[in-house]
Amino acid sequence: MAKPRTVRVMLSSRSTSAVTLDDAQQVTLEELRRELKSKLEEVTLFGERLFEVWIHEDAAADDASLDAWDESLAQIKKADVVLVLYNGEAGWTTPNGTQGICHDEMAAAVDTAPGLVRLIQLPLAPLPRRAAERRRDERFRVYVERQARWRQEANSRDELWAETQVSLRAALDYVVQVGSRAAATGANAYGTSLDWDLLDLAGRRTAMTTQLRMALAAQDGETHGDHGVVVRGLGSGVPVYFRCDAVPAAMGVGAAREMVGQPFLRVRELSEAMAGSAAEAGPVHLIACHKGITENQAMRLLGHPDATIITTPFGVYVADDVMKTQLILIAGCRNPSAVHHGVQRMWTWLEQSEEAGRLVGRAESRYRIVAAIASEDPDNV
Repeated sequence: MAKPRTVRVMLSSRSTSAVTLDDAQQVTLEELRRELKSKLEEVTLFGERLFEVWIHEDAAADDASLDAWDESLAQIKKADVVLVLYNGEAGWTTPNGTQGICHDEMAAAVDTAPGLVRLIQLPLAPLPRRAAERRRDERFRVYVERQARWRQEANSRDELWAETQVSLRAALDYVVQVGSRAAATGANAYGTSLDWDLLDLAGRRTAMTTQLRMALAAQDGETHGDHGVVVRGLGSGVPVYFRCDAVPAAMGVGAAREMVGQPFLRVRELSEAMAGSAAEAGPVHLIACHKGITENQAMRLLGHPDATIITTPFGVYVADDVMKTQLILIAGCRNPSAVHHGVQRMWTWLEQSEEAGRLVGRAESRYRIVAAIASEDPDNV
């Protein structure tokens, strides 16, 4: 008979931050996580260890190509239960990121299997003075409140251990009743994902595009017009015009796909949109996709196969080295958190892959091509 598998528990929280408990003692969240890991892995059922606990501090990446952020999100998918120790801090982020790692971990867990996420609230940390950190923490706190998620509160070590047991008992009860597979079904039927699903296509497209522009503007950019963001933070300092849009349903839904169409063909509209902006390169077309996106779908959107088409951690990247057209399609934009996470993943990929410089170079060429076509054919729409 096969040996029973342990229950995989992921403990998510800030690491270096300290919390003040009822006895006025300050303790780091790392220390609390290590204590919980030790206690949980001593729990047995019929002589067998019941829990296997993953924490950041002593975990070796399964894949050396994954950075710390990717590894944390990969562990979310492997976990049977995600236990969030919440003190209101969103955690570290990528440069100019709009969401911290704790926010992203919880959002990914809720999107994967909301019934298997348990939250224990510790004493809240004061909001930081630095504006960017403050905005990330405020965004995380709004997200947690918006979830209206059942939670326990703990103000001492004893309470934390007691509430951990209650939380895991509830999670295991949930698994027994409905099964972990069923728990993952319908993850988008809650919270902001549900809010967006209840919108019509036009309303969802607007909501997705708005969040896309907000996330991109955080990358050293400024909005321009209804769809544009001019970004300077791509290494060279050249201001690049990004045109933001969204496919508000599956790519196979014609009515949703046609809302975006082939925007790079509307040269006069693009030329007018960039007029008066600080852009010296572009446009680069950034498109949020409500569901998935494949290379074949991206190729059909471009209209021909003779292009660089790359499946990336965030979606699909398309670059036409003849006309210098560039499309960046971000998959799985089911709610605001997913959009912001997708933009952060895109930004990280551009930097780590060293594609940012090539993107800017093509965008500079495209800027000149658009200007030339618009001047030669002023009636082009």
